[in-house]
Amino acid sequence: MFWIDTSFSRSNSSDYFGANQRFTFQTTYEANENLKGVLRFRINNDWGVGKNENDYSYGGSIGTNGKSIGVRYAYIDWIVPNTSINVRMGLQQFAFPGFVADSAILDSNATGITVNTPINDTIGVTTWWIRPYEGKNKSTMDTVGLSIPCTYNGLSITPWGVYGRIGKNVFNLQKQFGQPDQLLFPFIWTPTGTQLLKEHANIWWLGFTGMYKFEIPFSIAWDFNYGNQSSNTKKFNRSGWYAALLAQYQFTGVTPGILGWYTTGDKDNLSNGSKRMPTYDSNWTGTSMGFDGYWQDRGTGASIAGNDPTGTWGIAGQLMDISFIEKLKHNLRLAWYQGTNNKEIAKQYALFAALPNSGLSRNGFLTPNGLYLTKKDSVLELNINSFYKIYENLMVGLELNWMHLKLDKKIWNSHDTKSNAYRFICTLRYTF
Repeated sequence: MFWIDTSFSRSNSSDYFGANQRFTFQTTYEANENLKGVLRFRINNDWGVGKNENDYSYGGSIGTNGKSIGVRYAYIDWIVPNTSINVRMGLQQFAFPGFVADSAILDSNATGITVNTPINDTIGVTTWWIRPYEGKNKSTMDTVGLSIPCTYNGLSITPWGVYGRIGKNVFNLQKQFGQPDQLLFPFIWTPTGTQLLKEHANIWWLGFTGMYKFEIPFSIAWDFNYGNQSSNTKKFNRSGWYAALLAQYQFTGVTPGILGWYTTGDKDNLSNGSKRMPTYDSNWTGTSMGFDGYWQDRGTGASIAGNDPTGTWGIAGQLMDISFIEKLKHNLRLAWYQGTNNKEIAKQYALFAALPNSGLSRNGFLTPNGLYLTKKDSVLELNINSFYKIYENLMVGLELNWMHLKLDKKIWNSHDTKSNAYRFICTLRYTF
């Protein structure tokens, strides 16, 4: 059950109480220790919602028999005979390496092949091919990647790289293939469906991530990513970087930590493309309301700032796994973050939003991909999340989240904006 208000609007409040449910079922067909198949289904239902052609989470109204089932995983996993090489083929989970707050680029299910093998006790190699999109005209996007995870005496590091080739007709937004808008176009152009790439493009990322655990219960984790997408049309190009650091000290009953991050933002001229790092379908867990660090499985009312931190920088202090009573724990986090986008972009956005059928909010800071924050805009966010284990397989979670948005009125010139948003979620989770 949830009670949320995330509109930031005085005249169009989204103060809303509702309930939904999710059922995830996974079965493993194991022939032997070297061969297995995995199939995972997911069923979403919004209580009281009948048929909704634009969403798969219907089927929750009285008398409804909704078609709300989806396939999450469908793959085979096998070991090459007489080797330690593991191969996974099919629809599976792909995540680029990330030690601080999971991946800021890709963490989602997709179709492809993963191959990994240990080289020795401290070094391994993982390589993959992903086909995230294919257009109806057989124009495709393909990416290949390589990561080298290394561990030694408390130190874990993973250098990695990815290269992709984008077909010229893949990102026709009118056909709505996945989330290509986040990946390809400069952030401000993405939602309209009128700005289409009609040529091939190249995309690549490099990353260096790691963690060091000291002999005392203290650890430092870091992520650094750089991404670039280029084509002959300059305004559609993207390039940028992301860096994050997390320091934690584990006490009995609480783990305090400090998280900091910085990402590049858009410059002052859209015709030169975007300086925000391109992303696939990320799952950055820096906070539980602004980003994807929520516990409630469907993230209702979350990811307000976006699924990734691009175009922002910030710092968060947190107290994790607070536990003074058996079976009860709490996570507390206070975060402040600010935009790294140039204010001139906001002015161009306002002109763009005024176009007929643009699909953009006149409150320009609220874009379909999350808050668009300039260097003059900031957010203060508080997360108070508690979890109680009722039985071994039954847990209840309570997420109390609040955000205060501070906008530069000279930039956005919106008299309808209110500053506060909240997200109250109560979830009952049964696992078996």
